[in-house]
Amino acid sequence: MIQTETGLENNNVLFITIDSCGFDAFLKARTPNLDKIAIARKAQTPGNFTFPAHVSFFIGYLPNVRNRSNTDFYTRNGKMLWRLSKAKYKLKKVGILLDGHDIFEGYKKRGYAIRGFGGMNFFMIPKKNLRIYFKEDEFTYFGKNNLERTKEIFPLFNINKIIDSIKNKDKWFIFINEISTHWPYYVNKGEYNQIRQILEIQEKTNLCSGVYNKKKLTINDGKKLFNTQVKTIELIDLQIKKLLDRLPSNKPILIVICGDHGTSFGKNGYWGHGHCGKDVLNVPLIINTNYIHKK
Repeated sequence: MIQTETGLENNNVLFITIDSCGFDAFLKARTPNLDKIAIARKAQTPGNFTFPAHVSFFIGYLPNVRNRSNTDFYTRNGKMLWRLSKAKYKLKKVGILLDGHDIFEGYKKRGYAIRGFGGMNFFMIPKKNLRIYFKEDEFTYFGKNNLERTKEIFPLFNINKIIDSIKNKDKWFIFINEISTHWPYYVNKGEYNQIRQILEIQEKTNLCSGVYNKKKLTINDGKKLFNTQVKTIELIDLQIKKLLDRLPSNKPILIVICGDHGTSFGKNGYWGHGHCGKDVLNVPLIINTNYIHKK
């Protein structure tokens, strides 16, 4: 018989994926608010771009912390946080056993309101790609992945809409795919102008993977983009605090925050993602199963 953790089944859930955020960039960023939730662990993502990573996440396969600890969720010899009862391989211990084809269906069967916010183009069209996991009224799509970016296209800069979506809901599961860390990032206009030429070159070439022409992009260009992503992570840290300040605090929250994949910034000639370099596969993973926010 599978044993589950006690005290987790009725917690509300906040699951945030920080798109394209690798562990190295996260480690360099100042994240005092995320640090209060839990220590960020270096984990290996199951996907090297948005779509396969999220498909894995949504059936319970979060990034894997590859150590020998048996106290943390989802480690090599540890317990899975979410496990579907339909899975063939039976673990002795899991965090929460869910009855359904994916974690959202499992939580809906437990009476939870599902609310999703994104993000990347894979979340754009109802009943297609990653939107198949959500009913039409359960998901709000914001983003456009182009060079002209304003705060309005980022989920974590639309906190009022997130809070309003769970109004009068006692049991809720909020999923957010935050894209401000994804190319072409989000920074103030002055900083953006400093990297715009680099972004334009990337837009005209193979963004997701491969080797760019070194005559066009340099290692120094990569450092500028890396530092830009670090700044966006720091902005996200502030926005997550604002979100937590507004979320109902009548019960603990199960919080999962992770990168879906990382990004290459010119090392060994590789840029972007969609390949299996360490800078793409290593992402931050934060889990707190009984978070209580102190305002």
